Amino acid sequence: MADYCTTTDVKANPDLGISSTDVTQYDDVLGLLITAASRMIDEYLGRWPNFFASTDQTVRYYTAHDPTCLDIDEAVSIASVAVSEGGEVTSTGYTTWAATDYMLWPYNTSDTAEPYRRIEIDESNGSQYSFYGYPKGVKVTGVFGYSSTPPDTIRRACVAQTVFMFMQDKQGYQNLSAGGNTGSLSYTGELHPLVKRLLDPYRMKVIV
Repeated sequence: MADYCTTTDVKANPDLGISSTDVTQYDDVLGLLITAASRMIDEYLGRWPNFFASTDQTVRYYTAHDPTCLDIDEAVSIASVAVSEGGEVTSTGYTTWAATDYMLWPYNTSDTAEPYRRIEIDESNGSQYSFYGYPKGVKVTGVFGYSSTPPDTIRRACVAQTVFMFMQDKQGYQNLSAGGNTGSLSYTGELHPLVKRLLDPYRMKVIV
């Protein structure tokens, strides 16, 4: 499983009160907390594990509900698109399209750092003109997820949640505590509200 930050990232947080380079005695427990925080982030956003650190190429199948465009799971990259023209979903039942037969949307992902979410037929440059509406009629091979490396906001959210859980250990794993003259509350049974706030823009983008 991929982690969305490192122990060095976490130990650099001054609230922890430990050195980012000199102290290694906490590395094992911090590593476990980082992995837990990473999976909590995935779960909160309703996505699969490693969503923000996807590097493995896999195959996914889709049923087309529109003849010219196909909505897909978020993908870092697409290697190939194959379509069943007669409804057969065996290994030999798909015809692999040329890269000129389709376009990936959004078009400007190199500038926006967003994942691909749709495949559109490129009638101007290709030789294909329709997706077929057979169940599992489209086979897409690619790296599925939001990004291959965690965006900075996701990294910061993972650091913050790890620090909150580490400090919870010092409070005897209480589910709720209050401290300081301001009476501020420490939420320890779930993602911290600050972490949720950091994640909300991604929640709006990826949850449909």
